Amino acid sequence: MQRRSSLWCWLLLQILLLGSGYAHISSTTTSNPSSETKSIATDYETTPTTTISSTASGSMPTLTTKASSIASDSKPTLTTTASSTASGSMSTPTTPASSTASGSTPTTTTTASSTASGSTPTPTTPASSTASGSTPTPTTTASSKASRSVPTTVSSTGSGSTPTPTTTASSTASGSTPTLTTTPSSTASGSTPTPTTPASSTASGSSPTPTTPVSSTASGSTPTPTTTASSKASGSVPTTVSSTGSGSTPTLTTTVSSTVSDSTPTPTTTASSTASGSAPTPTTTASSTASGSTPTLTTTASSSGSGSTPTLPTTESSTASGSTPTRTTTTSSTASRSTPTPTTTASSTASGSTPTPTTTVSSTGSGSTPTLTTTASRSGSGSTPTLTTTESSTASGSSPTLTTTASSSASGSMPTPTTTASSTASGSSPTLTTTASSSASGSMPTLTTTASSSASGSSPTLTTTASSSASGSMPTPTTTVSSTGSGSTPTLTTTESSTASGSTPTWTTTTSSTASRSTPTPTTTASSTASGSTPTPTTTVSSTGSGSTPTLTTTASRSGSGSTPTLTTTESSTASGSIPTLTTAASSTASGSTPTPTTTASSTASGSMPTPTTTASSTGSGSTPTLTTTASSSGSGSTPTLTTTESSTASGSIPTLTSAASSSASGSMPTPTTTVSSTGSGSTPTLTTTASSSASGSMPTPTTTASSTASGSSPTLTTTASSSASGSAPNPTTTVSSTGSGSTPTLTTTASSSGSGSTPTLPTTESSTASGSTPTRTTTTSSTASRSTPTPTTTASSTASGSTPTPTTTVSSTASGSTPTLTTTASRSGSGSTPTLTTTESSTASGSTPTPTTTASSTASGSAPNPTTTVSSTASGSTPTLPTTASSSGSGSTPTLTTTESSTASGSSPTLTTTASSSASGSMPTPTTTASSTASGSSPTLTTTASSSASGSMPTLTTTASSSASGSSPTLTTTASSSASGSMPTPTTTVSSTGSGSTPTLTTTESSTASGSTPTWTTTTSSTASRSTPTPTTTASSTASGSTPTPTTTVSSTGSGSTPTLTTTASRRGSGSTPTLTTTESSTGSGSTPTLTTTASSSGSGSTPTLPTTESSTASGSTPTRTTTTSSTASRSTPTPTTTASSTASGSTPTPTTTVSSTASGSTPTLTTTASRSGSGSTPILTTTESSTASGSTPTLTTAASSSASGSTPTPTTTVSSTGSGSTPTLTTTASSSGSGSTPTLTTTESSTASGSTPTQTTTTSSTASRSTPTPTTTASSTASGSIPTPTTTASSIASGTTPTLTTTESSTASGSSPTPTTASSSSASDSKPTSTTTASSTVSDSTPTPTTNASSSASGSTPTQTTTASRSASGSVPTLTTIAFSTASGSTPTLTTTASNSASSSSPTPTTTGLSKTSASSLSLTSTMTSITSASTFTPASIRTSKASASTSTSASIRTSIAFASTSTPTTSGPSTASVSTLNSTSIRTSTGSSSSLSATHTSSSLTVSTGTHTTSNHTGTPVMEVKPSGSLKPWEIFLITLASVIVVMGLSAGLFIYVRRYLSLRNAADGIFYNSHPDPGGSAMTPGSPTCSWRRPRTFNVVEMTRI
Repeated sequence: MQRRSSLWCWLLLQILLLGSGYAHISSTTTSNPSSETKSIATDYETTPTTTISSTASGSMPTLTTKASSIASDSKPTLTTTASSTASGSMSTPTTPASSTASGSTPTTTTTASSTASGSTPTPTTPASSTASGSTPTPTTTASSKASRSVPTTVSSTGSGSTPTPTTTASSTASGSTPTLTTTPSSTASGSTPTPTTPASSTASGSSPTPTTPVSSTASGSTPTPTTTASSKASGSVPTTVSSTGSGSTPTLTTTVSSTVSDSTPTPTTTASSTASGSAPTPTTTASSTASGSTPTLTTTASSSGSGSTPTLPTTESSTASGSTPTRTTTTSSTASRSTPTPTTTASSTASGSTPTPTTTVSSTGSGSTPTLTTTASRSGSGSTPTLTTTESSTASGSSPTLTTTASSSASGSMPTPTTTASSTASGSSPTLTTTASSSASGSMPTLTTTASSSASGSSPTLTTTASSSASGSMPTPTTTVSSTGSGSTPTLTTTESSTASGSTPTWTTTTSSTASRSTPTPTTTASSTASGSTPTPTTTVSSTGSGSTPTLTTTASRSGSGSTPTLTTTESSTASGSIPTLTTAASSTASGSTPTPTTTASSTASGSMPTPTTTASSTGSGSTPTLTTTASSSGSGSTPTLTTTESSTASGSIPTLTSAASSSASGSMPTPTTTVSSTGSGSTPTLTTTASSSASGSMPTPTTTASSTASGSSPTLTTTASSSASGSAPNPTTTVSSTGSGSTPTLTTTASSSGSGSTPTLPTTESSTASGSTPTRTTTTSSTASRSTPTPTTTASSTASGSTPTPTTTVSSTASGSTPTLTTTASRSGSGSTPTLTTTESSTASGSTPTPTTTASSTASGSAPNPTTTVSSTASGSTPTLPTTASSSGSGSTPTLTTTESSTASGSSPTLTTTASSSASGSMPTPTTTASSTASGSSPTLTTTASSSASGSMPTLTTTASSSASGSSPTLTTTASSSASGSMPTPTTTVSSTGSGSTPTLTTTESSTASGSTPTWTTTTSSTASRSTPTPTTTASSTASGSTPTPTTTVSSTGSGSTPTLTTTASRRGSGSTPTLTTTESSTGSGSTPTLTTTASSSGSGSTPTLPTTESSTASGSTPTRTTTTSSTASRSTPTPTTTASSTASGSTPTPTTTVSSTASGSTPTLTTTASRSGSGSTPILTTTESSTASGSTPTLTTAASSSASGSTPTPTTTVSSTGSGSTPTLTTTASSSGSGSTPTLTTTESSTASGSTPTQTTTTSSTASRSTPTPTTTASSTASGSIPTPTTTASSIASGTTPTLTTTESSTASGSSPTPTTASSSSASDSKPTSTTTASSTVSDSTPTPTTNASSSASGSTPTQTTTASRSASGSVPTLTTIAFSTASGSTPTLTTTASNSASSSSPTPTTTGLSKTSASSLSLTSTMTSITSASTFTPASIRTSKASASTSTSASIRTSIAFASTSTPTTSGPSTASVSTLNSTSIRTSTGSSSSLSATHTSSSLTVSTGTHTTSNHTGTPVMEVKPSGSLKPWEIFLITLASVIVVMGLSAGLFIYVRRYLSLRNAADGIFYNSHPDPGGSAMTPGSPTCSWRRPRTFNVVEMTRI
């Protein structure tokens, strides 16, 4: 009984302990839950690979495709693209980008730019937008800068900003001013942007030099875009195919250069236009100078001879303040079946310098294919380097190659480069190697390069290495390689290294391969130099020849402070099956050094006796260097002699340059001479360049003289180039003089080319006068031969306000069965002028197809130039290359540029390039480019670039390229930018490819930038051929305040308060703009409302443009109307119209219309439209229709439109139809919108960049502006303080107080921003509230992004909301994600729908699907799965949640895992918590694996912390709600069991007690009876102990037995 009683007591005690323990466990488990989370300690180093950019609190980070975010003092490693900046910094997004925090050391693999705290980073590729007053710099490749740096990019900035875009981005040191390249950049009113093709970045105090197609600026601004774009100072006079504001005095040239403040550059050749009262003097190649400088550039190229295919490209860079550079290039090719390809590149000098490079190339001889490339760089303040290169190759079937490298030293240095190139006969294997070493400061290095290229079967190798000097150096390396020969496969590689802080290097690489079976591969790398340096490397590689395989390698390094090295490498290989290899090494010296590079290359034929010599010296300020280059190449038995002398001096000096290059065949006697002098202010320089090329027995004598003077001077420019066939005797002469205001200059250009035995004479005269003048030029040249068809050529420039020049030139060069081509160059300059230019140039031979080059610039307020150029190069197996450049500048001007290039020969591969820029308020430029390649298996390539910038201007750009031949694959590219307030540009691009099995590709890009502009863009590409596969691509960006563009294809709108809407891809930049895009359209301007149908860019406040064609308008309140119709017919054909228009001007209303039909039986044409809208209040309407016509064709359409303007409301729409049996068209649209207060709406891709902008994008949109409210549909980025972008696909918003809304991906970076992306959205700004649908990242303090797909919010107090994936990185951010959201910010509150991660202290993300929170005190609400990796985070996931943050509070509906310190989560479903001091509230099951965790459940719960015995967390507090259910309540059966056990125990105890008492009483009675009845004796006591013992033990035994039974 006693044992049984003990067992009962033990059982009761266990039951009581079990009940109390369970209750205790359930009470403790009710605390905060955490989701399936991995614990992440604070102060950790992350290495993200996907796309997320996080920035510190208050920073303005930038989101890219893929981004890595890093904490402060972290060392992140970025793999893809994403850049974020530190606190207070002005981040720069890039295609690839890396983000870094303050003191961090990020490393990006693809491309990324990172910036330190307070820095102004540079975005790359697409476009980066900055807030008002900012100075951003985007780059194709992103560059990173130090703190307080000035970025440069193809980005748009707010009012008063000075952005600079660049194709290739370079990084710069602290306080540096890097240079960005890339097509167009748009800026607000009063801004001074500068775009560049290759971008160079510089360190602190450096002076970058951007290059590239076009830059547009607002009214009153003085931008200077160039083929290679350069930036200018305030009040400067830019010289480029750029556009300027009203009252400006810009100068446009074939090559563009920018000038410093108050400078007066004078380019000559193509066409230059200036504003009212201006006195510009443009030349073939334009050079820009500093303040008070007077540069003069002239370029002439003539091609003649049966079957010849000459090509002349000229590039000129801008110089510093007070400099007076002079560029002259002349190339003539004359011989039957010859294919010369000259290339000239000139760099600009420093302040007070006066460089004068000259290049002359003549190639003569039947079947010869010479290639000439000249590069001249000018660097160093006050230096006056002079570079001249002359190379002539003469011999039947010869393929000479000339390479010249000139290096310029620092200030006061005196470099002297020399280049000599020799080309050997067939089967030779020449090798050129150049090595240049750089010395310390004040050193005088010497560079020598010798390259020889052999004939067929040769294997030349060219290698170029350039080193840059220390900090403050200004290196300018350039590499050019052309390989020509059947089956050639040239390869170009250029490497440029950047040096210390403050340097400003510039890299450019161009490679063209033209020949059947050729496979050129150029590679260019540009590095930025040290502080104060300004290097400008350039690399060009062309491979021409069937089966050839040239290989070019160029390396340029920059080192030393204040040095200005220049590296240039040119390598051309021309011979069938040849494999040349060129190697060049150039070194630049340090500050004050005097390097002297020398290069010698001679090319001669069998029995020839050439004697070329080249010497180039570059000196410092006030120096007078002298450069002489001589290269003669002649045929067998010839004895040519070439000598060139060029001297340039400082301000007030009178330099004299003379260059002579003669190339003749056997028995010929050419005698060309060239002299050029350029002087400073008040000087009277004289430039003369002559290049003659003739066949055997010919006796040509060309002469060119050009003089450019300063104010009050009397310059006289004359250029003559004649090329004739065998036995011909041409005598052409050209004279051009440009004077100041009220002057009456006279310009004359003559180029004659004739067939065998012909004697053509071409004189051209064109004069441009001052205000009120009305000059008239007429030139007629006819060169004929049996059964020939002559073509006229005319060049006219009009310069003066109210002038109305009408030049006309006619030149025909023919041969039996030839097909002449017409080339026209017209420049318009002067307010109210209306010049008309028409030029026709044909080089023919039996069945030949010549290649024309046309350059037209219009510059003047109210001017209306209409230049047109047509060039055809024909010859069996020929490979023509046509470059066209047209710039229009001047208020109210209306220039028109048209370029046509046709290449006709079996297996030919022509390449056409057209650039047109219109800049001037109220100007109406209309450039048009047409290129057709016709030959079996031909692969022509057409590229057109047109920029229109000026308030109220109405430029119109049209590009047409047709490739027709069986199996041909033409490629057309058109770029048009319109920038000016109220401008109405209407660019149009048309490409038709016709031939069985042809595969043409069309690409059109148009950017419009101006307040109130209303541009309309439309691009149409038709490909007609059986089984053709055309692929068009269209990109348009519009930037202006108040613009209202309406692009249909690609539109981006950016401006304050703007509301753009993009369907394809549109970027919006501008305050208050409201663009609406269908495809891609960018509108930039305050209050603008652009609407695009195809691709349209609108720039200008209150403008309402509508273009179906291509038209760029630049002028305030202008209303241009463009209409283009092209019909091509054939049986069962399907015509396709193409329209591209950019409108840039406030209140402008352009309405261009273009119709192009290309037909062929069963054909399937392809249409590509690009329109950019830029202008405040503009309302452009774009429509794009593309039809590809060919049986079984597979066209591919791509449309991109960006609209940038404050208040703009673009609405672009894109329609692509592919018609053909078995065709498979593909459409791609991209649009960026940037502008303050803009409200763009994008369908595809839209970026808005402007303060207070509100863009709305459908695909991809980026909004960058303070208080902007972009709403992109696809991808949108908003960057501006207070912006509210709303992208649909991908949108990034970067601005303080922004509120972007993204559908796909959207990143918002600005304080107080509130972006809302639909797909992916990132918001980076303090107080921002982004809302993205797909992926959105918000990175700003107090930001509130809301992405739908993937959204990341990084900002203190931000509240992003994402649908797919969203990441939030910022203190106090509150992101909300729909799919996956990643929030990283303290105090943030993201809400994710799918998966959301919140990484920020005190963040509160609420993802719907899965959310990852990586922030302390964050609050996340996830619908599916949430992961919180933040201390003190609070999130509520609906599905699965993972919390990885200390003190986080999450509430998930499914499963939650908390791996955070002191986290508090409330999951709805189930959530395992793995965080210390975490609080989990889940409805389902919860697993806690954190220290100090507290879990309280109402019912039964399993704890991995205490109850299971596996306690891996201390102080863990959780309150699950669902499956874990650690509540205090007990199950009914448990209650019944406990009650039953208790009753049994009580009954047993009662019974035992009853029995015990009963027996005790019985025993006691018996004992009493015995005791009382018996006699007491001593023995009686023996029973006393036994009775009590027995009576006591029996109950115990009984109890034990009872308990045992129980």
